[in-house]
Formats: sequence, structure tokens, C-alpha cells
Amino acid sequence: IPYLGLMLQNLVVLAQGNPLFLKTPPTQLADKYQSCHGPIINFWRCWKHFLIIHFFVKQEKMDPEKSRYSIRPDAEILQFLGNFENSLPEAELRRLANRLRRSLS
Repeated sequence: IPYLGLMLQNLVVLAQGNPLFLKTPPTQLADKYQSCHGPIINFWRCWKHFLIIHFFVKQEKMDPEKSRYSIRPDAEILQFLGNFENSLPEAELRRLANRLRRSLS
């Protein structure tokens, strides 16, 4: 699926760099906000998520023929992946990726 990896990467970077809830209210709401209102949602982040996903969906709708994929399961690949039962924990994968990145630079 074209651009799927790029879209997912953009969503991950956006999520990592922008909290879902704001620590302090925007200046326009500072005098009206009370702690009993609960956390303030970062709508800018939500809007950016929408724009990224909408662009992807819009691209698919532009050419209906290109938006149909005939993807069939590949038994060999599924067996190789094995439900990721033999995969390393997230922290170990991150450590290995960082070590590889340092060795390449």
C-alpha cells in the first residue's frame, strides 16, 4: 500500500512529540479554566492526526482502481513471523536499534 509506512511514521512522530493533554491551558482559557474541568485535550495534535489520515484516504479515493489490493496470505511469511512469539521485548529491540545506529554513524 503506497505511502503507508510514511503515514504511520508521521503519526508516530506526531504522537511522540505532542502530548494528548496540555499541561497548562492556553492563554485564552487561563482565566476560565478550573481543575474540576479535567485535562485539556490538545486539539492541534488531533487535527494533525486527522490531516495525515485524511490525506492517505483521499489519495485512495482519487483512483478507485489503485485502491483495490488483492493481498493473499503467504504461508511461508506467516510461518516465518510465527505471531512474533520469538520476538525480543520492546526495550531490547530499542537498545539493539540504538547500537546499530551508533555503529553506522
